[in-house]
Amino acid sequence: MRVLVLNQHYWPEIAATAQLLHDLCVDLGAAGHEVKVVCGQPSYRLLEGQEADLPRREVERDVRIVRVPSYRPARRTIPRRVAHYASYFASSFAESLREPVDVALVQSTPPLLLGASGTLLRALRRTPFVYVVQDLYPDVALHLGVLRPGPLARAVELAANTLYRRAAHVIAISDGMADRLVARGVPRGRITVIHNWADTSAIEEAPRDNEFARAHDLVEPLVVQYSGNVGLSQGLEQLPRAAELLRDLPVRFVVVGDGNAREPLEHEVRVRGLRHVRFLPPQPRERLGELLASADVGLVTMRRGIGGDLVPSKLYGIMAAARPVLAAVEGSSEVARVIGAHGCGVCVAPESPEALAEGVRAMLAMSPAERGAMGRAGRIACESVFSRRAATAAYDRVLRSVAR
Repeated sequence: MRVLVLNQHYWPEIAATAQLLHDLCVDLGAAGHEVKVVCGQPSYRLLEGQEADLPRREVERDVRIVRVPSYRPARRTIPRRVAHYASYFASSFAESLREPVDVALVQSTPPLLLGASGTLLRALRRTPFVYVVQDLYPDVALHLGVLRPGPLARAVELAANTLYRRAAHVIAISDGMADRLVARGVPRGRITVIHNWADTSAIEEAPRDNEFARAHDLVEPLVVQYSGNVGLSQGLEQLPRAAELLRDLPVRFVVVGDGNAREPLEHEVRVRGLRHVRFLPPQPRERLGELLASADVGLVTMRRGIGGDLVPSKLYGIMAAARPVLAAVEGSSEVARVIGAHGCGVCVAPESPEALAEGVRAMLAMSPAERGAMGRAGRIACESVFSRRAATAAYDRVLRSVAR
């Protein structure tokens, strides 16, 4: 089966969607499929020492990669991001017409444009496409204040619904998202729920006292770690005040990653004189298991209103590392549902420093054995429900069915 994959971000970029897509494409290639990925040059965030310009064409682990040119803004303002997305859309679509394929797989990043690519491929080449919905639009943009209610938002919603309905099949990353797609007019029979995952062979339960922990002075005391994108949707603004409330307790907060919200967050921490809050740069994926193991508690935070629009994949990494999850999320969110179903953590109200501080106190009051039991429950759930092997096999079945 010849599979065309369209997404702006791909290996070796550190964006979560790029890493998950790399897992999927490698596994599809290992299963004997011809996989061609059309992505852009690295534009998300680079690790220290990483090349900004990679080969235009290369083969990596049986996957053909074509990196098309696109505008890469130095500053990620909204108009520049739109130009960034649009330029990739144009160049990637031109590349996608170069050779026939059996099925196309497109992700909802950048927002909607790749759904348009799939629709055009279907019209011009009769190529069926599978639409992977990682974020619901315009819902996410509305809840973050990037888009305001009005004619433009309604137009975006109409376009989104049209693209969802024209896909041969839609993959949703949660049951709640599937329900919302049905409400938008997508037939239930054309939706498959495949959760995002963690690579449980690469991330294992590891000692708390490890090389990464020692190198960054994280062996003691209780370490609450946030690892991932420090952006608008995470709602990390509550962290400095929560840390201030816990100033006299043996707790250390560690934020690993980068994003638009990191600079103001660091400024707030400096102003408050919070020496027990540390920031570390993004780490290579090869060190992720050791990084996650260096914490006692993994932190997941989300803004109000977006719990049904997206699911942060960092949740599954924490679970795979056998660490308990402290989640500042709404009770109706997929994150809360997973934690409640598998008993792998504690949920508190989002956007509340007081609630977050109480959650940390609750974790601190537990014995290491109690926290360990939560962590192991998450690991078991990850191995049985949220594993890479199960997820990529499910994608394989969907793509085969659509190609036929």
